[in-house]
Amino acid sequence: MAEQTGGDGIVALHDVGPGSRFEEFEHRLDAALAARPRALVLDMAAVDRVSSTTIAMLLWARRRCAAHGIEIELCRSSRRCHDTLERAGLLHVVSPTAGGAAVPAFPTLGPRFTDDGGR
Repeated sequence: MAEQTGGDGIVALHDVGPGSRFEEFEHRLDAALAARPRALVLDMAAVDRVSSTTIAMLLWARRRCAAHGIEIELCRSSRRCHDTLERAGLLHVVSPTAGGAAVPAFPTLGPRFTDDGGR
């Protein structure tokens, strides 16, 4: 899914193995970036765990967005995924505004955050 809302491009991530899903993600990312959004929102609702493929997708999106001057916001991340990215030191790499800007990439509470009880 790649869509545009209020100046933001939205791309959903899926927690699956490498290969065709990564290529599918690249196509959705290209479509979202073609619209020149103010920011790219990566919807992580379908990601149950942070796999190496998930990390590759996040880093690829970060690199592509940085080249175009587009900020990234991660939304609907489970507590488990958020904690994994934070412990691995990737939270601020993927979304440099996390924890220091007016709009954090991973709000601890709020409408875009899903608390699944640590699942």
